Amino acid sequence: MQSELSAQKNAVALKVLEAASLVEEKGEETFPDFQKKDSEWFYDDFHVFVWKLNGTGG
Repeated sequence: MQSELSAQKNAVALKVLEAASLVEEKGEETFPDFQKKDSEWFYDDFHVFVWKLNGTGG
């Protein structure tokens, strides 16, 4: 049986992969979608954010 923490970890990992695919497909035009409250990308204590497309912070 999967623990609640493990289930949350898997759900977050799936969302990150979905977000990465969306960025690969649509590029930076996707970024505003990640900032919309109560969306699939920004709810409760979860949100997706992107520093730079090359994967570095800044």
